[in-house]
Amino acid sequence: MENPIEAWNKDLRQCLRDVEVKRAGERRLSHLQIDIEEQRGIAEDWLRALQREREDVSQLASSTFSQFWLKLFGKWDERVGREEKEAIEAK
Repeated sequence: MENPIEAWNKDLRQCLRDVEVKRAGERRLSHLQIDIEEQRGIAEDWLRALQREREDVSQLASSTFSQFWLKLFGKWDERVGREEKEAIEAK
């Protein structure tokens, strides 16, 4: 038969291990939440960049003065290609 004090000590040690496991899990969860927020920020930055590049392509395609000027000097295809490439890279 186990001594009541030994049983209490055994239970106490188990509780202390359980508390440490819980604390480790909480630390891990905290780090993961920070990582998630950082990744969300990065994703939002890329989405904004993609939107800017799409707007550049759209603006270039709809701007008749820009089209005229760039076509006049032979830079239209180069500029549209560059803007489309940047949009694809942002995506």
